[in-house]
Amino acid sequence: MHALPLLTLSLTLLTAAGARAATDPAISRGEYLATAAGCSSCHTDSEHDGLPYAGGHRLETPYGNFVVPNITPDRQTGIGGWTDADFLAAVRDGVSPAGDHYYPAFPYASYAGMTERDVLDIKAYLDSLPAIERPNEAHELAWYLPGRWAMWIWQALFAPWEYPAPAGSDGDAEWQRGAYLVRHLGHCGECHTPRDWFGALR
Repeated sequence: MHALPLLTLSLTLLTAAGARAATDPAISRGEYLATAAGCSSCHTDSEHDGLPYAGGHRLETPYGNFVVPNITPDRQTGIGGWTDADFLAAVRDGVSPAGDHYYPAFPYASYAGMTERDVLDIKAYLDSLPAIERPNEAHELAWYLPGRWAMWIWQALFAPWEYPAPAGSDGDAEWQRGAYLVRHLGHCGECHTPRDWFGALR
């Protein structure tokens, strides 16, 4: 395909995606939620190519580098083939469509408290983006770290799937909204709370 037709096709797809976002409340709301959740800060490799949501960013931890995956709607290398149920299970339960358990570098223990609507609106926004073909890379982890097979044990011990309502200011809707954003969607504690030897929040 020549450069000019390819450019025209790309502009057409981007224009169509923008028009859809402008008319679909789930997509526009999902964009707001994805921004509040900081999805692009991990899923965009800003130090290299900077392709939005295409992965490749290396998240440095005491256990090695976790290479963040592509979450654009590409069907081969991203999440284009995922169902709503797949996305919910990944975000709130830490389980991939193939049944693998994610490492907790992906903050699903905090996302577990998100509402189904918020999760699916984020998916609607991601599905509206241009698909970028970028294969995911293997993590660069310390030799002693167990594989994904052991993550179900970590989840059973440390992932709080049922969250109590935040205590205090019960009648203040704004306060409750703030607590939800801090505890779950914004997952502030994932960076601002010390961790134990197992990588769980203290």
